[in-house]
Amino acid sequence: MGYLTAKIKANAETLHKELDWLQSVIEARLNEHEPEAVSVDTVLQAPPPLENNRSTYADIIREHRMNPAERLIMLLALTPHIRPQLLDIFLQPNPVLKRGYTEFGGIQGKTHSGFLPTGETAFYLLAGDDLGVRFACQHLFDRDHFFAQDNLLGLESAAEGEPRISGQLVLSDEVLDLLTAGERRKPDFSRDFPARLLTTAMEPEDLVLSWETLDQLKELEAWIAYEQVLMTDPCLGKRLRPGYKCLFYGPSGTGKTITASVLGKKVGKDVYRIDLSSVVSKYIGEESVR
Repeated sequence: MGYLTAKIKANAETLHKELDWLQSVIEARLNEHEPEAVSVDTVLQAPPPLENNRSTYADIIREHRMNPAERLIMLLALTPHIRPQLLDIFLQPNPVLKRGYTEFGGIQGKTHSGFLPTGETAFYLLAGDDLGVRFACQHLFDRDHFFAQDNLLGLESAAEGEPRISGQLVLSDEVLDLLTAGERRKPDFSRDFPARLLTTAMEPEDLVLSWETLDQLKELEAWIAYEQVLMTDPCLGKRLRPGYKCLFYGPSGTGKTITASVLGKKVGKDVYRIDLSSVVSKYIGEESVR
């Protein structure tokens, strides 16, 4: 099919094998007490090889040096979005209690009819009823783990007084886009994202600005271009904070929005106009370079 890009095709082929691996882990855990059952650890420690795999999924795994447990958790969070029926096995009722199995975790969505995994689901697959392994896995949802640090995935907040691990396992929208479309989608204006993308046909040479303003814009460009270099410098990195805040001020019609749009275009960054009436913030501003 012509509309399948190379990135989408590579991700689809890779994730097909990954989902087969996840299914094998699930089956091994469910059947672990059966005679001659395959060891869960044996299956868990044998994910599909990713050497020479150029998919975006494989790139993310390698970038974060994920071990099989971390890889399985990210895959589990992704599954409801790409193959939800794989988790239907967890909907089976406990024949004694006539309700779902507590150890499976999971929640029912408002519109999604399938099984939505929680932290408890991940712990069940990784640890079963082994408390030692369960306790060792708790760090996977700590704030200092790269899942949280790099905004890959996390747990929704559980209701007050309920176990933290009962929160839904949620993949970030950015990672979901990368793993399915192979690229980040630009967010649309909505109640959850009260900002609109600004674009312009103008070029830097079309701007008519004072020399003082041009110098300030060049300073902005330099920071955006060399931020990573400065932040990783042994001395400067200790004193600087990531990002750069600036305020464009002046009467209406003086070119603030156009200048911000042209700057974003020149440095290859998206520029959004924020609807301040939808945001409660201590910062005053209208344009932000992302």
